[in-house]
Amino acid sequence: MEKYPVYIDGTQCGSLRVYHDGLMTVFDAECRCGERLVRLSIYGGCKSAAIGVMQPEKGRLRLVKRFSRAQMRTLPQTIEYAADKPLKPAKEHEQSENDGLLWFSTPQGFLTCFDGRQSLIAIPSVMCASTRTKPILRTINGREYAVFPGKRNFPSK
Repeated sequence: MEKYPVYIDGTQCGSLRVYHDGLMTVFDAECRCGERLVRLSIYGGCKSAAIGVMQPEKGRLRLVKRFSRAQMRTLPQTIEYAADKPLKPAKEHEQSENDGLLWFSTPQGFLTCFDGRQSLIAIPSVMCASTRTKPILRTINGREYAVFPGKRNFPSK
C-alpha cells in the first residue's frame, strides 16, 4: 500500500491510499476539509488525471474508486499528490535546486536526467534505506529525492 497527501484549496488535509484488491487498484481518499463536493485529481510526472468526486461522509470527505489494469494505463505512472487543483511550488528555492535540469520519470518512480557531464538518477528518499555511497538530497517538484551519478556516463572531452 502506498500513501500520498491530499490537498484541498492548497492545504494538506488528508491522505490517499493506493492498494491492490485482486485485479483492481483501489484509490481510497479521505480528508477533513469541509462538507462540499470536491473533484479529486492525482498529479505526478508532469501529468494529471481526475479520479472522482469526494463526497461528505460522517463529517469528512471520502472517495473510494476502483480501477482496472486497462484504466490504470490512462493515469500518471508516478503519483506525487492528490488535490482539487494543481499546487504551485511552495518555495522559490525548490525550483532553483533543480538547477534548470529536465528530469524524466521512469515507471519505477525514479527520475533521471543528464546535467551536461553525467547522467543522474534520483530515487525517492523514502526508498533509500541504506546505500554504500552517500547521496545528494534534493527537492525535485516538491518531493525529497536522493540523487546519485548514473553508471553510464559520456566521456568528458
